[in-house]
Amino acid sequence: MQPRPVNGYFVFKNASMVSDDDSFRVTAAGDAAYFASSAENLVYAVEAATGKVRWTFAANAPPRYAPAVANGKVYFGSDDGVAWCLNAADGSVVWSVNAAPTGSPRRRRLISVWPIRTGVLVENGVAYFAAGLFPTEGVYLHAVNAETGKPLWTKAIDQGGKGGPSPQGYLLAGNDSLWVTSRVSPSRFDLSNGSAMEFYTPLPSFRYAAYRWYDGGSYALLWNGHMVYGSGCLLCFDPNKEVIDRYKRKHNGDLVFDWFLGRRVLFQGETAYIATDYHMLAVPHARLPEMAKSEGHAFRDLYVQCGVANYVENEQNSPRRATARAVAVPGRAKPDSPEAATYKQRQERGAKNYQEFQAKAKDIWSAIAAKSQWMVPIQATEAMILAGETLLRRRRGSSPGRRRPHRQEDLERRDRQPGSWLGGGERAAVRQHHRRQGEPATRQARRPPERSGRSARSRRPSPTRPMPSRHSTPPPPRRSSSSPGRRRAMA
Repeated sequence: MQPRPVNGYFVFKNASMVSDDDSFRVTAAGDAAYFASSAENLVYAVEAATGKVRWTFAANAPPRYAPAVANGKVYFGSDDGVAWCLNAADGSVVWSVNAAPTGSPRRRRLISVWPIRTGVLVENGVAYFAAGLFPTEGVYLHAVNAETGKPLWTKAIDQGGKGGPSPQGYLLAGNDSLWVTSRVSPSRFDLSNGSAMEFYTPLPSFRYAAYRWYDGGSYALLWNGHMVYGSGCLLCFDPNKEVIDRYKRKHNGDLVFDWFLGRRVLFQGETAYIATDYHMLAVPHARLPEMAKSEGHAFRDLYVQCGVANYVENEQNSPRRATARAVAVPGRAKPDSPEAATYKQRQERGAKNYQEFQAKAKDIWSAIAAKSQWMVPIQATEAMILAGETLLRRRRGSSPGRRRPHRQEDLERRDRQPGSWLGGGERAAVRQHHRRQGEPATRQARRPPERSGRSARSRRPSPTRPMPSRHSTPPPPRRSSSSPGRRRAMA
């Protein structure tokens, strides 16, 4: 079973483009490491060598991103719309700024209408951050003095949902530009005053127009003045190159290369280290445009032509959901119905296409390996770190919130329980189908072991109060206040 990336709907169409809480992000500075815990509303400072906690700071709302460390100070933002600056030595507050335009309307665990979901970027003595997540409520860019917190300027980048970004992810600064990441392609603003700057992103040539090319996400980096971003496909653009579109209009921004299924990339010297869903490889970055247009596009066309994304999503990562939809969807209750037969043929066709993809992809991978410095079959979809001569990679199957099992014994255990991969409504449909067929809907509950000094008779349920069971039939839904019975009772 292929693990599911945390971010990226390019390959998995129903996956999130932004994931903040799958793990804690860490910033290392000197002999200390700093990270924010969104579950506890805390910022930690620990010793990098031992992990011993030096200090913690409690914010009033969850901080989502790793703190920024500059000149002995720690900067971060939280979901109540407040930007904080702490002393890196002891965690004492240096300054705080409320970025909300009209206060911070927050109640308990509810976030502000203007949360800070970009972290804080410190550049040339100025701290930058964005407040706002909902364009209809307004999104604002802020620049304050990094030492004192004194506001320098505030720019409304969207008011009323007029097409501005929904900032989520780390800010980037390069030359005269401030980059804001979101679910779509990054947005470009002037570093001195926050005014919008054009960033034209022409799409790569693609013969299968129905497939999604609208790739974005919070992952982005700057390399030699180029913007590199993407979750399911690495896209590299030169933002300062002038191009002319088919309507004879001039734009700033041109595609340098696109690497299909690329998840992460690092540049050092003349080498680019790329992590994909299938391999990790080192390529001279001068060859990237040529390899992307030849072998990269050939692999992309084969991947889409064989329908690999849908097959992997439906058949490998959700086998119980895929096989049970023929039962859960109305009109497919009978296994021998025409709809069920059509569904089975679609499954067989998808498996055949996937085998064809695996056979033909080997030739393309061999051609890529011949042009690379090295290439190893390993998946690294979440993070890459280059420390000296060592390249570290991180793979993640899913976020903890999805509760998707990782171990093989867990997979087998859950597969033995019908409906364990389904949603609540689908489980109910499967149980109803099994009742009609006279089959057990779920496994029988294990009987608890006998306790000493207590007989089985003492554990029998009372005739007036039956013992609850997780396999018992759920109670009927309560009638709403608008139902006739409710109205009669109230009368």
